[in-house]
Parts: sequence; structure tokens; C-alpha cells
Amino acid sequence: MKVSKWLVLTCLAVFLGILATGSLTLASAATPPRSLTPAPQGNAVKLTWLPPESLGGLTIAGYYVFRAATPGAYNWNSPLHDFAIKECAYVDSTAQAGRTYYYSVKAFFTNTDSTGPSNEVSFIVGQAGIVITVDSPTAYVNGLAVTLEAPPTIVNGRVLVPFRFLADSLGAAITWDQATQQVTATFGGVTVILTVGVQTAYVDGVAEEIDVPPQLKNGRVLVPLRFLTEHFGWQAKWDSSSYSATITSAPE
Repeated sequence: MKVSKWLVLTCLAVFLGILATGSLTLASAATPPRSLTPAPQGNAVKLTWLPPESLGGLTIAGYYVFRAATPGAYNWNSPLHDFAIKECAYVDSTAQAGRTYYYSVKAFFTNTDSTGPSNEVSFIVGQAGIVITVDSPTAYVNGLAVTLEAPPTIVNGRVLVPFRFLADSLGAAITWDQATQQVTATFGGVTVILTVGVQTAYVDGVAEEIDVPPQLKNGRVLVPLRFLTEHFGWQAKWDSSSYSATITSAPE
């Protein structure tokens, strides 16, 4: 029996698509689920989302939630649950306290095809947590996206972060003195004072030299992340592959 070259190439393309995505993702007008949002629910993570704006004429059979330990590293063949969810909500009760998780959702149709993945969110279970990425204006506070006026940057090998954003998100009290260009922050009984352009900082009144002085960018003070974590007891995990840091307010 003679098989056409077109048929062989078509079957190969379908097979490769299934391998790449874990299912046959539609090339029609169907769009992914929207506005995936995490929230704490006791020691678990509650995820909610909106249905696709367009279904391409198909009928949704349900949703599957996917979880990863690093951004984008999903196994699309292995959702968090065995059966499709009918509602636009799911509670991940297997999440462990203090760990950072990343989530995404796909809608599946009655013909077993799926949409592409929803937006990705991150969440740190049981702690106030922040995920920032160098040169990115988007940060995540407990999984919720926040737009930064001044993104984190690297100067002389040190990561500088927007001080007020970090302090407010993790519960530190902060004041700014425009005349002296000084920022004062207090957390856990420790008070630090930093001055824009000056390499001498003060920790509870004691002078301390820092490698890179605070900088003013887009009206925001950027300070060395390591200095803050060392003196406030915050925990920071650095991902060199994505140039991102996960910061929590209490030891894990």
C-alpha cells in the first residue's frame, strides 16, 4: 500500500505536538484559562481562575492544574489531580510550608484536546513571600503580580532591590528623608539607615560598610538585597538560571 508523503508528515507533526505539550493543543480560536490567582487557605493554596474567553466552538470537559518547583518547569502529563475539575477553583492541600510553588491551568475539551496553559503564578506556603527578577518590572507577592516602578538590577555583582516595595511587602516600617536622602527601616527590633550614594550604613547605630551604595532610580531607592537579608533575618533563594530571587520574612 502506497502512503503519501503528506500523510506521513501530518502524522509526525501531530505526534511531536503531543510529545511537546502532553496533549494535542488546539490551533483554533480556543484561548487558555485566564486570571489564575493564588490565595492562602489554612496551610493549603487556593487557586481560582476565569474560563477561556473563546472556546472555538468546543465544549469544556474540565480543568487540570499543574504545579512546578521552578518557573515554567511543568510536566504537562502529570497534573495535580486525577480527574478534571468542573469549577474554576482548586485547593492544593499537598503544598509544604515554606516552599515556593508555581502553578498553571489548562482547559480540556470533550474531544480530549486542550487549550494552552494559563498565566503562571507563584506562591510561598505559610509565609509572606516575594519573587523578583533582575531587570523585570513584574514581581510577585504571595503569587500576585505587582508592577515595579524600578526593577531590580545588578551592580558590581550585587543585586539591588527597591527598598520600599520589599519593606512594605514583608512588614518592615520605613521612612524616607528627602533632605538627607536617607531611608530608615525597622524590622524585628533591628533598625537600619542607608543613604543614597553612600557606602556607610548604620545598623542599630553602628556604622557598617557596604559593597555597593544605595541608588536612586525612577524615584525609588534600590539597596543591596544581601545587606537586608543578613540584618533583618529574611531568607533569600537565588536562581541563577532565571536571575530571580525568592524572599521570605522568616526562616524556612
